[in-house]
Amino acid sequence: MTPLGRRARLGTFFQPPGRLALCAHLLARYGIPRVVEWHLHGREQTEMAGPCLLAFNHISHFDPMVLSGAIRRKVEWMTSAEFYACPLMAACWRAIGSIPIDRSRRDAAGTKQALRRLQDGAAVGVFPEAGIRTGSASVLEGAPLRSGATRLAALARAPIVPGVILGSDRLYRTARWFSFRRTPVWLAFGPPLSPGAEAEDLGRALRSLYRDLRARYDLQPEDLPATPQRRKGREPGISEI
Repeated sequence: MTPLGRRARLGTFFQPPGRLALCAHLLARYGIPRVVEWHLHGREQTEMAGPCLLAFNHISHFDPMVLSGAIRRKVEWMTSAEFYACPLMAACWRAIGSIPIDRSRRDAAGTKQALRRLQDGAAVGVFPEAGIRTGSASVLEGAPLRSGATRLAALARAPIVPGVILGSDRLYRTARWFSFRRTPVWLAFGPPLSPGAEAEDLGRALRSLYRDLRARYDLQPEDLPATPQRRKGREPGISEI
């Protein structure tokens, strides 16, 4: 890159969206590793060139941040439109290239935007459960998935990389951010599914990764997903270590 090109690129960081994007990048790359202890398996599956849809289970609001810190490739997240209600949060989400999606209806505009990103060669991250899910409501425990993610992959002719995250829900405890012990987070990524995969295929892949994570790291009940309320101590029934 020429000196002029470098100056032009650096100059964008002094504009509001650029500053926010830089802060988000620094937080994911350097802040998250200070509070999270990653246990990664199969991360190389996310490093393919060209478009891909990264599909994960969803257990906490911290998932996009934690995953962005673990995945070396830039991920453009499909994010619930409700998080754009606050102007400051909306500016932050836009600065990092997220895509607002209205989960209450079939959002054609959001889907088209995600499709364009994939057609441009981006890695787009999605949580096909359409919200935080634990227990019997989670795909990991057998709940069915919506077909939106697989339909999007088919339209874009992009492979789907399944991924499972466990442990990020512990970050709801404020003390975890200021502890001398990092919070363990377990991540597993599976082989890409073809663009023609069905929602049932993705569900089976996620459950297979879940079983593998539990066996590989000998995870105990307290390591498995719990509701945000329970992790915050507002519901009984789970110990915190």
